[in-house]
Amino acid sequence: MIAIQEPWRNPLIATSYHPLKAHFQLAYLNDKNTRVCFYINKQIDASTWSVSFITKDIVVLEIIHPVLHHKVSIVNVYNELGTSTLEDLRQTLTTLTTDTEVIVLGDFNLHHPLWSTVHRYANQGIAATQPLLTIIEDFQLRLLTVPGTTTHRWRTGETTIDLTFGTEGVASRTIYCRVDTSRDCDSDHLPIATAIAWDWQPATVVRKRVWNKTNLARLRQIVKDQLPPYFNASELGTIERIDKHVNSIINALQRGIDASTPWSNPSPRSIPGFGPECKEICHEVQQLRRRWQRTKLDDDYEAYRKARNRKGGKIHKSLRNTHRERVEEASSSKSGLWKLVKWAKNRHMVPPTCTPTLLKPEGGFARRAQDKAEALRQTFFPPPLKANLSDIDGFQYPQSIDCPEITPSEIEKAIRKAAPNKAPGTDGIPNLILHQTLDVILPTLHGLFNACLQQGYCPAHFRQSITVVLRKPDKDDYTQPKSYRPIALLNTLGKALEAIVASRLAYLADTYHLLPRQHTGGRKLVSTDHAIHLLLQRIHRAWSEGEMASLLLLDVSGAFDNVSRPRLLHNLRKRRVDHTLVRWIDSFLRDRSTILKLQEYTAPSTPIETGIPQGVVSEQHVTR
Repeated sequence: MIAIQEPWRNPLIATSYHPLKAHFQLAYLNDKNTRVCFYINKQIDASTWSVSFITKDIVVLEIIHPVLHHKVSIVNVYNELGTSTLEDLRQTLTTLTTDTEVIVLGDFNLHHPLWSTVHRYANQGIAATQPLLTIIEDFQLRLLTVPGTTTHRWRTGETTIDLTFGTEGVASRTIYCRVDTSRDCDSDHLPIATAIAWDWQPATVVRKRVWNKTNLARLRQIVKDQLPPYFNASELGTIERIDKHVNSIINALQRGIDASTPWSNPSPRSIPGFGPECKEICHEVQQLRRRWQRTKLDDDYEAYRKARNRKGGKIHKSLRNTHRERVEEASSSKSGLWKLVKWAKNRHMVPPTCTPTLLKPEGGFARRAQDKAEALRQTFFPPPLKANLSDIDGFQYPQSIDCPEITPSEIEKAIRKAAPNKAPGTDGIPNLILHQTLDVILPTLHGLFNACLQQGYCPAHFRQSITVVLRKPDKDDYTQPKSYRPIALLNTLGKALEAIVASRLAYLADTYHLLPRQHTGGRKLVSTDHAIHLLLQRIHRAWSEGEMASLLLLDVSGAFDNVSRPRLLHNLRKRRVDHTLVRWIDSFLRDRSTILKLQEYTAPSTPIETGIPQGVVSEQHVTR
């Protein structure tokens, strides 16, 4: 964990410097006056820590021992003379529970013989340090920094103002607290490394595949060898056989991926544009700095200063040129150009890498990662409401429209139409792999999909999902769980079957006029533009007839979350949708489970019974 005081602030995207997003979580308060932040290594399980921003100058990182449940609170402080930071620090320490060990560290800008042998400012009296001394005494803090250690230096002197304190329990487990010269990056403040004996819980490693390096010939051969034998729909006559068959297909695809597609292994020190020339000048600056620190000669300092300035200019120029090359490369293709436009439009809306503290539905605050996930789960998936179904009993449904067997061309069209690089579901199989192996698995899928329709059964594997939590843009308060949107990532084979069902529903709606002619949602060749033109046409007609046009707009809150399954199935049957499709939709909505995924934490799978998952292919067609 890295605690920073006075972090650099990016004026373009309202955050601090963060080059290692794959390896660290950035805990940073979105405030232009922020002066403290944390970088937390992703190797540490996010369920064992939480961050609380007290003020722009104080942030608290709480870590919980995974077995003994002991707590350590790391308080990162930047104290500016003449502010109330030390009083805020006292109140913060007072609110911490008695079973919490405490580490207080930061830039205190104070001199005292207890830790400093040299004062930079002659007019700063010892009385200015009295509030900090009182805090040390009242909360029984021990100084972990070795007295007299140089932590701040300038051309003509050096002193000790960056300090680390700890309670007795922390002090007894401290291995060292010293300046780490290997981390020196030419700041006037020296980096302090503190090591404490602590059994931390490692996080589950999240790895990514390098899909563009897939060995296609090996992939196809292994999938062909591992694929289960062909069964027609009648041979897969039970839900147990269907589930077993689905698992066999998934295993064949996953074995093919394991054997043909390598894992990504990015270097934490790899920064685009930081080439050999940048490394060489950094090495030169380090040598000159060490010479100046050894000799303290003005000429050596001047050589070091000039080299440091050249280093900054060289790195800036190199990174700038690399960025321009990437922009030029992206602009050379239509898809890259649109990605570039999207990036430019949203670059100032970069969300924090750590979900902020959330309000619980029952009151109080959720600070730990698992508590945040639970608060979001209760908001996204509330208990289903009971609908008035009195008109359904004894309803006489009309003759349904026949549903023919699924054809291979329907399956091929559904899979080919899916974007190849969309995020996969729990099985990790992207559409790209289905595209590359379609001719191999198509006969097997033909028998499977028809068996699913005949049995009115959606396989259990297709009802598993990952729910990604996204921030809604331009919200005033992101401590409210309703300021976030759930997006369901389903397994790709299941989405192919959903796409076929959605296509058939759209065909029935258009061919048999199951929806009003003015209805524009979920229909082919009809879009929002048509709805706008229809609205404007009616407004202009009213004006031409000397009438006043009034408009009533409704936003149905939680529309997909609160869909009544019996009412939905009733509406489908009432509109003559074939009973096999209705049974499959009923199975699709039952016994679902999801894995809630925050930016810093992935919760275990939990069952859900609420509505229709947002992001699935057939959600609009089913509900409409």
